[in-house]
Formats: sequence, C-alpha cells, structure tokens
Amino acid sequence: SQPVFAIHLLCCRLRTRKVVDPEVTSVSPNTLDGSFAQPLARPTEILRRIDTTIMDVHHGILKSQIGKLEKVKGNMERIFCFQAIAHRDYLVQHYTGLPSAAEFLILHNLCERFDIDYYHKWRVRQISRENQLFITLMKLRRNPSLVDLGVRFSVSHTTISNILHTWLSVLHMVLCQGMLPDPPSLAKNRTSLPSCFSTFSSCRIILDCTEVQIAIPARFDDQTATYSHYKRRNTFKALVGVAPNGVVTYASRLYPGSTSDKEVVRHSSVLDILKPGDMVVADKGFLIKDLMPAGSSLNIPPFLSTAQFTVAQAILTVMIARARIHVERAIQRVKVYEILDFIPHQLRSYASDIFQVCAVLTNFWNPLLKEIETGVPAAESSPAQSPTTPSPLLLTPATPSPRPPAAALASALPSPVPQSSTSSPPSDATAGRVHYLPYDLCQSRIDGRQWSHACTVIACLHALKYLNGALSHDCIISPQTVDNFIKTMREGNQLYDAANLGGS
Repeated sequence: SQPVFAIHLLCCRLRTRKVVDPEVTSVSPNTLDGSFAQPLARPTEILRRIDTTIMDVHHGILKSQIGKLEKVKGNMERIFCFQAIAHRDYLVQHYTGLPSAAEFLILHNLCERFDIDYYHKWRVRQISRENQLFITLMKLRRNPSLVDLGVRFSVSHTTISNILHTWLSVLHMVLCQGMLPDPPSLAKNRTSLPSCFSTFSSCRIILDCTEVQIAIPARFDDQTATYSHYKRRNTFKALVGVAPNGVVTYASRLYPGSTSDKEVVRHSSVLDILKPGDMVVADKGFLIKDLMPAGSSLNIPPFLSTAQFTVAQAILTVMIARARIHVERAIQRVKVYEILDFIPHQLRSYASDIFQVCAVLTNFWNPLLKEIETGVPAAESSPAQSPTTPSPLLLTPATPSPRPPAAALASALPSPVPQSSTSSPPSDATAGRVHYLPYDLCQSRIDGRQWSHACTVIACLHALKYLNGALSHDCIISPQTVDNFIKTMREGNQLYDAANLGGS
C-alpha cells in the first residue's frame, strides 16, 4: 500500500542523510524529496519509531489475513462435517453406517475416554476428534480415497492417513478387544430368544464363514493359498458367530481363502467359549463334531444318505435353515461396508482389524429381528384374520371332492379312552392354542396320497391321543414329537385305507 511504501522510502533516506542539527521539531511522512521544514535531531529515536510503525502495519495486515483465512476454513468445515449432517438420520446412515447421530455420539463417548497416541507420532489439531471419528467411519462405509477426504476436510492426505491408522486401532481396541472376548452366556441368550429358536433353546452361537476379495498377491505361494475355488478368485476367509437374537458375538481374524471351514474353526479357538449344555448351529460344511468340547452339541443339517430325505430329515433341515438364516443376514450387514468390497495391497496388513471393526459396528444398528426390536413374537404381531376369511395356511384342493360320510369316519377311528376323574384339562396358557403345520408336513404329500381326506382321520387321531395324555401340548418341537407325528400319520393312513375312503 502507499503509506507503507512512503514509510519505507522515508526510512531509507533518513538512514543515508547526514543529520547535523541537535534537535528536531517535526517529521512529515509525505515528504519524499528529502527536504524538511525543521532541522533533525536524535536520528536513532526517529529510526526506531519508524521501524515500530512499519512493524505495526505489517502485524495488522497479517492479523487481518489470518482472520480471513480462519473464517474461510471455518466455513469450509461447516460445509462438510458431522454437525452439518447430524440432524438428518439418512445422511448419518449413508456416510457412517450408523442409524442416527445418537449411536455416533455413543461410539464417540466410548473412544473419548482414552488418550490417543497417533500413528505418525504427531497429534492432529486441525480437526476435532468428533470429525476424526467421522472420517474413519466414512472410510469404512463409503471407502473414499485419501485425496477425497483431504479435500473435503481441507487437510493433506498424510493427515488423513494419520487419522485413519490411529482411529482404526482405537476402534479395534474399544470394540473388538473390549467387547467380543466375552460373548453372552446361554442364560442371557434365553432372555431374548426369538420364536424361530424355540426348537434350539440351548443354542449358544450360530457359525458361518464369509470371504472378501483381495488383490492378487505377488508371490506364487500366496496366490495359491488365497485362491478360493468357491469364489474363483483370491480371497480372505473369516468366521462369524451370531447369537440367536442376531447380535454379532464373534468375528475371527482373516485366513487365506483356500482354508477349510473346519481349519478356520480349529485355529480360531471359537469353541473354547462353549460350556456343557451349549449348542452350536452351523451349515453342513462344518464337520467339527470331533472338535466340540465335552458336554456341548453340534446341530447341522442332515446329509442325504438315501434317494431322498425322510420326513424327519426334511423337518430338521427346515428348522435349522430357519435358525441359521440369521447369521447370513448378519454377514450381509457386515458386507454393507464398502471397504470390504476389495482389499488392496496397502491394506492387507490391516484387513483383519478392518473386518472385525465392521462386524462389531453392525451391533449399533437396529436389531436384526423385528421380533427382538418390538418384543412381540412374529406369530402374535401379525394381524388377526377375520373368521369369515380362510387362513392362508389352510390348504384347499383345486378341485375339492365331497367329504366322506361322518359315519364312515367315525367307524374308521378307534374308540376314545375315557379320562379319569383325576385328569386335569389343559392349562389356560395352552387352551385354545392352534398349531399350524407347513405344507410339506401335510399328509397329502406323504405316501402318494394327493388331496385326500386322510388328514381328517389323522387330525382326529391327534385329538384322541392328546385327550388320552399320549401327546404333550407344549409348543416345542423335538425329534420325539416329530416321530410321534409321523407314527400317527402312518396309523391314519392305514385307517383311511381300511375304511375304503380313498374313492370319495
């Protein structure tokens, strides 16, 4: 600016001019030709004052520029930061994977209690801890590049790298090392047992493996070890354990993709948490019965040893599939984090920590089962049907045939055993309870009888056995219950054939 230039020029001329007079009365900064109205004195004092004035002007200019830059930086941070999206849950879920800002703040408060030693040995001060956690969750959920994150938050990609390495270790220590080593006990699992696990009430954990794709290793032996014939590419394999209520309670380290499920289970030591009486539900590929601790049990779907599954095997397969499907749904949630879509070379050494952190972060989501979230069983949460509307669970033939005469059905059934006066009726908790059977258990699918009326005979037999006390009225389906059901079905078929009701 012109005043600064004038002061500079005046200072230079004063330094070069010989001052003889002993006193000075005034100095005009606008006098640039070296002529003064009064003789000058004390040149050292004059130069000191001029230098001070120049420094003050420079200080004011720099202070103004710093204020403008800080204002611009603050505006840029307000444009994209966690506080800018905290009031919109869909944006929080989009960028972090967490349902809302409440879960984000819970996670932030968990990490805020610890002193953080940064990966590159220098502390990041330009970005708040809240936004550092936000950056880390963004990287896990959306996997943007370091340059992209650096531009968004107005820092270098080296600073972003320092933040990511540091906070990944913090999250792994707080969530994985602090929570996963202590899975819930069997008694705690039973307090939130969904209805689909009523058959497997002693289930402690459901196991399944999943794979993530990686970059092709440079060494040939590493390529062979990581190649998965199932996925037909190079992968890492991980073991995931889920409680019956859908919570991820175990996530192993990553293993080469060619490793078998049994070896992953053996090496991960997940079975060490089991106690006598605990049950493990898994897929039929987990041939780990010889690895189970004493007193624990393994429940996997049966293998096909005959031309087709028996009725008992088919029922057991359906029951296990209904229970085991939830571990696959939990794994699907883990795969939502896009950083697991592909593991490049530079992230290979951190891949296990990344996978475990993503697995535990899904526990901050809403419950996997609607029944657990609402506290109402699925059968009770469905709206009641009108009495005049037939239930969709009841099957009717396409071309219904007329029912056989009541006398013929009565003659086909054995006489009921009279109840003793001491026998007690069913309790109020079970009175009036209706048990629906799936279509595959319908008698018309057994022994080649299609759309016959043998189901009526079998239903009457069940009612007689129930009244005589031969059948329990509980709702837990055990193998013995299935055997009794099949036995009664066979008896009903024989009675149906003996009464010559097949032609009706």
